Amino acid sequence: MKKLFKKLLDNRTLPVLKGTLKGTRLKVSELVSGSVFFENYEPDKQKVLKLLLGPKDVFFDIGANVGLHCYYVVKNFPFVTVYAFEPLPDNTAYMKEIVAANSFEHIEIIEAAVGAAPGESFFEMSDSNFSGRLSDGPTALRVKLTTLDEFTQERNIWPDVIKIDAESAESDVLNGAIQLVVHRPPVFIIELHNPTQDKLVADFFKEHNYTIFRINKDPNAPMAEMLVPIKNPSASWPDPNGVWGGIVAVHKKSSSLPLIANEHGTK
Repeated sequence: MKKLFKKLLDNRTLPVLKGTLKGTRLKVSELVSGSVFFENYEPDKQKVLKLLLGPKDVFFDIGANVGLHCYYVVKNFPFVTVYAFEPLPDNTAYMKEIVAANSFEHIEIIEAAVGAAPGESFFEMSDSNFSGRLSDGPTALRVKLTTLDEFTQERNIWPDVIKIDAESAESDVLNGAIQLVVHRPPVFIIELHNPTQDKLVADFFKEHNYTIFRINKDPNAPMAEMLVPIKNPSASWPDPNGVWGGIVAVHKKSSSLPLIANEHGTK
């Protein structure tokens, strides 16, 4: 059914039929799964965004891909401002079409990757637009690089919540945000991809006084159980109590932490 839908309607812009994006106009394309027209995209992360975002917050999506989380945010939080960071030209072109088709006024697309230092980088393409990554060696594509410190200081824009899905460059993104986390620490939602990154990211948050939670993957879990305290933040995969997978990091001085901690009995 979904494959047939995609084949018959390829390149048409149509409303999502069900779920949290219902009514949002998306373009049928090889860049998106046909399932997004019928069911929620990454429902666990959507619930976490609903839990963490305030009504007038600033949200950064690092590795926004085609912007599905951005559309969820502006649809459900009409006064939240969204900055979508994405280096792949096909993905940013798709986002521009969707932003225009839906008259989304609160999404700004930043055509750049985010890393530890500003400049440029080679980008390694893959079979899917979901899994490309920065490369140390020469490739056919070069992309602009910015850092969270550079962007926030130049633009005087301060995020409340940052989602990072950077295909094993998560620690680089954090290392380019030292001044941000020292002076205006945001909440981070991060998808980790390997044990090396698990350890580097855990060490960063330990150094900068953050508490780490794992995201509950059960889409039917009640809101109070969406964030599970990580009991062993010094360990990584495959320790079941370590830092790996989808995580949320909240600064210990954040106003968000007491509510989350009380719900889980965390001190």
